[in-house]
Amino acid sequence: MDVRTLSQVAFEDGFRAWSDGFEGYPYAGRMTMGEWLAHIAQDEIDPEISVVAFDGARPVGIALSGMREMGGRKEAYNGGTGVATDHRGQGVGTLLIRSALERYRVAGAHLATLEVVTSNDSALRLYRREGYEIRDRLSVLEWTATQPPSASESGILVEEADAETVAAVPFYRSAAPWQCRWQSIPGGRAAYLRSETGKTLAYALLRRRYREGVPIATTIYQAVASPESSDAQRLLEVLVARVLGPVPRSIAMNIPASESATLAALTSLGYHEMLAQYLMRRSVPA
Repeated sequence: MDVRTLSQVAFEDGFRAWSDGFEGYPYAGRMTMGEWLAHIAQDEIDPEISVVAFDGARPVGIALSGMREMGGRKEAYNGGTGVATDHRGQGVGTLLIRSALERYRVAGAHLATLEVVTSNDSALRLYRREGYEIRDRLSVLEWTATQPPSASESGILVEEADAETVAAVPFYRSAAPWQCRWQSIPGGRAAYLRSETGKTLAYALLRRRYREGVPIATTIYQAVASPESSDAQRLLEVLVARVLGPVPRSIAMNIPASESATLAALTSLGYHEMLAQYLMRRSVPA
């Protein structure tokens, strides 16, 4: 068994490792080559710190990774780790994670982060064994309805701008799960709930999906109220209801359990949990 960086292998081998490693998974296992390449580009996957395991000439496992700087510190994030079904339980996952961590170290990362489905006991044991610790519980929630939820409040306004403008908000959650940061949301929008005096009371990061010019889905990546707010849940209910609009479906991605007001607001609007993950982190020694 040997491990190579993604930059050292043909895209066909990388895609095969991904497809076999995520066989049976609802979305990842059904990606086309084009969708997989788009995933790599969109999520800023770095081929120099992403690794592929080979058994002879066959690619049997993959761990994609990217790296960003946050507050002057480099953070490596896991963009998906999978092992072919007939090679699971044979140490391939351990080999991939250790190889990735070594590449993080060489690249100067200070922190490594990943998400794992709460019911994936084998992966959870692996990550814990390799030094990762659970830092939060994340909920993926879904809302489906024929009519948008309603919530109103007098004396406040909702304004939208490009997603990157949210970085200037003093209470922006820059340490959110990596997929939920503005850098990971091409075409995303930032929605702001403001007082009549222009003060930002809450914000949401979102992306809308269209079909023939008609919005068909809205994904919420963050929804956060100012820590100065006395009724955060109510403000978030108003903001989310306003930005959803007349769409038949909405997903809220990786909402942390620590953001209790956000979860309460989404639940009040009719969202329900469809998947739970753990946010895990570990330091990377120099």
